[in-house]
Amino acid sequence: MLPLMAVSQTPITWKTLSQLELIPKRGGQYEKPRFSDALKALDGQQVTITGYMLPLTVDRDEYILSMRPYTDCYFCGGGGIETVMELKLQEKGQKFKLDDQLTFTGILRLNSKPYELIFFLENAVVVD
Repeated sequence: MLPLMAVSQTPITWKTLSQLELIPKRGGQYEKPRFSDALKALDGQQVTITGYMLPLTVDRDEYILSMRPYTDCYFCGGGGIETVMELKLQEKGQKFKLDDQLTFTGILRLNSKPYELIFFLENAVVVD
């Protein structure tokens, strides 16, 4: 019996996500990303990546996947904005612990809107 839908997943690393240039905006308020052609080719693709869980809120399922654990993450000065991505979980109500190291698969989205993260992983699912 064949599965109803076969989906190929491209494994990526945080090094892959670092293929961008951050362009300062006037006044230094935020930096706009200029994504490499390699990253642009991954936009909208099913990818797999491993990182550390950082809860955004205590009572809702909002999480960030980070290249580094909490004590060394982007928000604590341990890297650039390319070292984190927001997870848009496919299954709501899941609970993860701070610094759980997990692998996720989902649809990678690039974002250049100000005051948001530059990477999102939509329909994110933990890979066993």
